[in-house]
Formats: sequence, C-alpha cells, structure tokens
Amino acid sequence: MKFAHTADIHIGSYENSPKLSKLEEDAFYSMMDQCIGNNVDFIVIAGDLFDSARPDLSIVDRIVKKMKQIQDKDIIIYVVYGSHDYNPGGKSIIDILVSTGLIVNLFNEKKIDGKLKLEFTTDKKTGIRLVGVPGKRSGLENEYYKNLDREYLEKEEGIKIFVFHSGLDELIDIKNDSEHISIKSLPKGFDYYAGGHLHNKFDPYKYEEYGTIAFPGIPFSIRSKDLKNDTRGFYLVNIDEDKSIKTEFIPIRVFKHENYDYEINDKITLQQVKNKISLLDVEGKAITLNIKGLEKNITRKEIDNIENMLMNKGTINVNINTYKDINISDNLEEKIEREEINRETIEKNIFKKELSTDFKNPELIADSGVNLAIDLLRCIGQDRSDKKGKDTLRVIEEGKKVLKLENYLK
Repeated sequence: MKFAHTADIHIGSYENSPKLSKLEEDAFYSMMDQCIGNNVDFIVIAGDLFDSARPDLSIVDRIVKKMKQIQDKDIIIYVVYGSHDYNPGGKSIIDILVSTGLIVNLFNEKKIDGKLKLEFTTDKKTGIRLVGVPGKRSGLENEYYKNLDREYLEKEEGIKIFVFHSGLDELIDIKNDSEHISIKSLPKGFDYYAGGHLHNKFDPYKYEEYGTIAFPGIPFSIRSKDLKNDTRGFYLVNIDEDKSIKTEFIPIRVFKHENYDYEINDKITLQQVKNKISLLDVEGKAITLNIKGLEKNITRKEIDNIENMLMNKGTINVNINTYKDINISDNLEEKIEREEINRETIEKNIFKKELSTDFKNPELIADSGVNLAIDLLRCIGQDRSDKKGKDTLRVIEEGKKVLKLENYLK
C-alpha cells in the first residue's frame, strides 16, 4: 500500500502577486503529478489546503481541475480542516469540495455520553482505516482532544492512520505557537500519524506506544521564517503486509533560494557591499542577505534601495537580515509595520485581559470566553464584497451559529 502525506499547501496565500501565485500553484501541480507518477493509492492532506476559507474563485477553479485529474486516476484525497480552512459559523471552500465528492473529510464526529466519538473512514482500495481531527485558530481544537473517546479509537483493529492539524509540545516552542497539543493527546496504537500545521519538515519518528509520527512541512513559501528551512515537499508512505512502514521524502522545487553573507567594517563600506550585491544572479530566485557591520547607522531608505535593485533584476523575494551592531534608522510607525507580529497571540491576550475585567459571567471569561470572542471576530473578519446588505445578513447568521442562538433569534 502506498499513499502521499502532505499539509499546509495554503493555496491563495499569494493571490495578490501573479508571479508568486503561479509558483504556489505549480508546487501543488508538481506534487499531484508525482503522486500519479508514483501510483499512490490515496492522498492525505493534513489541513490548510487553502490559505483562506473563502479563496479567490479563479484560483479554486484551477485547483479543482487538477483534483479532477486525480479523481479520474482513481486516487482519493482525504483531508482534515486546518486553522486556515476553518470558518466559524459559516461554510468554507472545503465544505463545497467535500459536497462535490472531490475530497473526503476524515472528521466524522458523534457525541455519546459526553464523549467525542469519531467514526473511521475505510479506504475501499486498500482497506486502511483513517480518522482525523481538524485544527482551529488559536488552538481551539484542544476541546476535541479533551473529550475524545480514545478507547474506541485504540480498540479498532487493522492498519490505522490518524490525521491531525496541530503542533506537538514535544517538537515546538509553545510560547510562540498557540495551536499545539501533547503527543499524549493523540490516541495510541495507530500505525501512522499524519501531522500538519508545522511548516518545517520533521523526520518521521516513533514515541512509546504510538506509531510513526510525521510532519511534511510546506510545499511552497517564500516567507522569511519559512526560508530558514529550505526543505519543501511531501512524504510517500509505504505500508507492507506486516505493517512495517517506510517513508520517502519527495522534494518539491519550483524556485531556488540563495543566502549571501556580508560584513560592513572599517575596510568595507556599505557602498562596496551594494556593488557586490548588484552583481548577483537573482533572476527567479528568493534571496536572503545577511549583513553584519560596525557602521552606526544604515537608513531604511538604503535598505529599500537594495531590495528594489534586486526586485528590478527579477528576484521573486528579498529578505534582508541585519544584526544588533547595525542600527537601521527609522521612525516608530515604519518599525511597527515591518515587525512580524503574531496577531492571534495578541488578540488572545487582549481578550483575556478585557474579559477578566468587564464580565462576571463565568461562561464569558477565561478560555471559553476568549474562544467565543475569537470565533465572533472571525465571522466579522471574513472578506466581504457585496454592497447590497447581503454580507451583513450573512455575518448575523454566522454570528447566531457561533453564539448558538439559531433557535432563539429567527
């Protein structure tokens, strides 16, 4: 038996840049073509197929056509929702694709005696049993794991795959990531655990009574934090009749990333460094410049000039890292604009603070209140283009679902 394990494809994350959007789609097409070429029995996408619950439909149209090619080859695509696929109170593009039969959702839940019971999906071609838990923004999926009927899942016989979209405490710095669980939150005894959400590839490993746990990372990204690890691709997973598992990482390369190190000192000026940079071959590449130096001041304008020079030469992305001994002159507004801020962490901290002082109802404070507030914020924050009032009605309907007021407010 052979299947593909991918995650965090984030189609549509570069929809405002035609060049990058094409590369992102090319990575997806390349991955699907290699799945066909390797004669996989099925494909597992462990969350975040799209970057938004409501992506640009012209992009969706092209992706759907490729999925139809996969379906015509008798290859089924199994998914769980990722935090970007999640739309509180409303439909997401994943719901539509599930309805058409192009993909199969592995999260089939029932609540029995206060427990969350998940029904297995059996792959007809191989007999493999699959089940999954979706991811949500700000770690809201933790509620699933708190109530999960693990005993039922662990007793199931046969070859089993568990698909999930959460980081693992044992692998990540939990201070910088709210979407995480412990390995011990997962049910034991599965043969393969197909993880998503972590953008860096983690080699398959085994932990105590758990089978092979793997994170393939992202197939495409030019964001600076993702470029720290240049590995891009997905896993091919072979399962023999004796349940032995072999994994092979299949790289996806639709662009080249190059790092360059420079130092400014008493003998090498900024202008000399700029002259060297101007000679680089950057066409179609992502470029990272690491500049160390002793000069007291480098203006923001000079950094922008370097970026513009490389963009004019055809690079797809420029990332310039400076160090503490280089002071980039700036005003506060520009500095805040450039800093990479974890919006979700900030939102969560603000809600925690405000809810603890303004509300007395225990259901509206602590984690339950924060999660409710975040879900409502997601409803309001969906992209709205309709100018005739229909979007307002849609926000109201989605908000009623989040607040569980459908039966009270007609």
